[in-house]
Amino acid sequence: MKVYPLFLLMILTLSALMSSCQKPASVLNQSCYKDRKVQETVNGKIAIISLWNDIYLLTSVDGTERWQPCDLPSDLKIEKLKVVFSGDVMSIFPGERRVATPLHLISISKQ
Repeated sequence: MKVYPLFLLMILTLSALMSSCQKPASVLNQSCYKDRKVQETVNGKIAIISLWNDIYLLTSVDGTERWQPCDLPSDLKIEKLKVVFSGDVMSIFPGERRVATPLHLISISKQ
């Protein structure tokens, strides 16, 4: 019978940790690329939202560039949605393989 309270405590702790990771859609406070250097800043770039496995990407209209924002607002997680964004394009580490270039969003909106 002592296992049941411990199990309940573990469930409550895990749910509290998981809910603390979620951010409101309006907040673009991204810290997941803080250890990377800014390669360039882009302003007013037009892109299309695409989904690769479970990762949302921004793909240029001509399909030649892909960016991976670390915290895309949930209301914009719609495949084939055209958006306008500004942000810092972050560096890729030597030997690192990525599906898209890391992007720290400054602003993003539907076009």
